[in-house]
Amino acid sequence: MFLWGFLSISNFTPIHMSKSYILLFISISIILAYLLFPSDFSGPQMELSGKIHPIRTISPTDTNYTDLAFLYPILENCNIVILGEPTHIEGSINLAKTRLIQFLHQKMNFSVVLFEAGCFEMDQVQKALSQNPYNCNFSLGLWGFWAKANECQNLFSYIRATQITPNPLKIAGFDIQPSGDFTDSARIAQIDRYLKKKNSSLASFPTLKKGLLDYNAVNFWEYRKSKEEIKKIAADLQKMILYCSLYPLPEDSLFIPYFRNISASIAIFNTEERASALRLQKRDSLLAQNVFEFKERFRKGSAKQIYSLYRAEKLSNELQQYKDQKIIIWVANLHALYDNKRYTSKNKKYTFISFGERLKKRYPNQSYTICFTSYLNMEEGRITQKASRQTWESAIHTKEFPYIFLNFREFPNEKIFNKNMKMRCNQLNNLSANWSQMTDGIFYIDTSHQTTKYE
Repeated sequence: MFLWGFLSISNFTPIHMSKSYILLFISISIILAYLLFPSDFSGPQMELSGKIHPIRTISPTDTNYTDLAFLYPILENCNIVILGEPTHIEGSINLAKTRLIQFLHQKMNFSVVLFEAGCFEMDQVQKALSQNPYNCNFSLGLWGFWAKANECQNLFSYIRATQITPNPLKIAGFDIQPSGDFTDSARIAQIDRYLKKKNSSLASFPTLKKGLLDYNAVNFWEYRKSKEEIKKIAADLQKMILYCSLYPLPEDSLFIPYFRNISASIAIFNTEERASALRLQKRDSLLAQNVFEFKERFRKGSAKQIYSLYRAEKLSNELQQYKDQKIIIWVANLHALYDNKRYTSKNKKYTFISFGERLKKRYPNQSYTICFTSYLNMEEGRITQKASRQTWESAIHTKEFPYIFLNFREFPNEKIFNKNMKMRCNQLNNLSANWSQMTDGIFYIDTSHQTTKYE
């Protein structure tokens, strides 16, 4: 106010002010605003000193892991590490995750990578790996944004190479929806062969057989059935599950959960609005159930009757092959983040019970969640997105390291980590939340390059 009074006394008005006076007025106003209403942005910059772990490189070909040694005490008691990503097209993050997976496998005895991809389809990839690792096509089960990304090829080469060692890195999927290039005819043939071992066939379930003709990753998002068709398909699947439970086979561990996933995915994707909180919550619930089953190989509660064939005395070695092994989960931050009620009121659409929250409740001390994020996003040499001021990314950016790890568990009582602040780790949206209560750690990449296509 005093500045405006001064200008008025001096017979200067906005109309008569020259450009230089206008610029002077704006500059002084900005300075006064910062002095009178100081931003809390300076806090994170100053208070991060001594609380970050700089990382030397994200190159998978660099196998000197001394820069990751700080992870030993952090992860020594964990047998589940969740690796998130803001979107599925982050090339630099794919490279960082690949190097981290190599470290976890070689140095910390993690032996399985679970991808956010179809359970059934990824089982086909693992079988192909076991039979002929160097002829395995990962796109058979993985989504194209990973399978056909240049930045994932190092990971695939590494997985192939480990198959002929005493310590192979195995892979699997935990999603309820179909993924990859697995064809309808191959899918139907596999199910039919399985049923014939139980003296039945898909011909006994005609509605389901018809429904499977376009149940694939290409058509799934447009997969639409009437309520009556969904009921009939669900009824066929229920009959099939009950019938199969009467004649236990080792393959039941793959096919019975797969039949359940088909039923659930068709119901959810045909009844709930795309990207709605309810749809995300229902899907995440089933993703978590698949991981629980994968990890423990026995389902309790309402499904106990159906899964009674999994009693300990009937479990074959094949069914127990992943039991109690240390696993890495490759998934979007959207699903990995837990305790979503920590979002501020403006972001209520994200406050569903997530996959990550269900895992954290089940394995509170055995799991560790790492969400990846970045300050800049680049595509073909141009900046596509940049973190805004007053975000975690901007605060970390001031430390001038290309790669930084921030372990929230290391400082549980730090005031700066227990306040609402914006971060763009969830689909690159600037969302305000108490992030230290939603992820255990942050892997920061200053400049993230978009994936490039592998030819």
